[in-house]
Amino acid sequence: MLTSDLLRYKINDKYITPRYLTRKHASYYLQIARDLISIFQEHVGKTRGELEAALDTFEGGRVGYKIVRGLAKILEGFAEFAPNYEYDYTEIRLRLFEFAESYRPIVRQPDLVHQITRESVLEKFEKEVSPLPENLYGDLPESQILVRMNRVPQPEELLRRYNLALAQGLLYRCYRMEIKIWDSYKTVFHYLKLAQLMHKIYQEGE
Repeated sequence: MLTSDLLRYKINDKYITPRYLTRKHASYYLQIARDLISIFQEHVGKTRGELEAALDTFEGGRVGYKIVRGLAKILEGFAEFAPNYEYDYTEIRLRLFEFAESYRPIVRQPDLVHQITRESVLEKFEKEVSPLPENLYGDLPESQILVRMNRVPQPEELLRRYNLALAQGLLYRCYRMEIKIWDSYKTVFHYLKLAQLMHKIYQEGE
């Protein structure tokens, strides 16, 4: 689902309309979709931070940056991220902070008075905790690993899902809506009852 800042729409009087990706510029959008899919595939085994940096570079100064971010957001739904379970990062950080207490004050640049630096404390700590992970915050979102793409969508499917997400994003934020039904009205009534939505039904022209 797209977040509010990624929704694209236009307002005309009392109507709000999603700005769908249309067939008019299909070839352009399909190429963007292909490129984004390739970026995700190339970053399997790398961190979310590395993936986001690559996406930022790809986005560059594009006028349609919301489209790029939106398509990337949809692609995230196909991706599986996970921390490196080899380490208990919370436990390691807690032990490090407790270990460092006895060396305070700790400075970045040593001088005649203060000679204990973060690097020297880490070296001492590493002798007690081995192996020490390269990143002590490897459990944070930006450090999580893109483990796999559970499924790789075709570019056409990605565009369809993007358009669907635009409509969903607006509908989820509605407090009232009017719809016109020409057929399949039984299906609509079924879901109205299923979701227990308050509704009023009338023939057009009443």
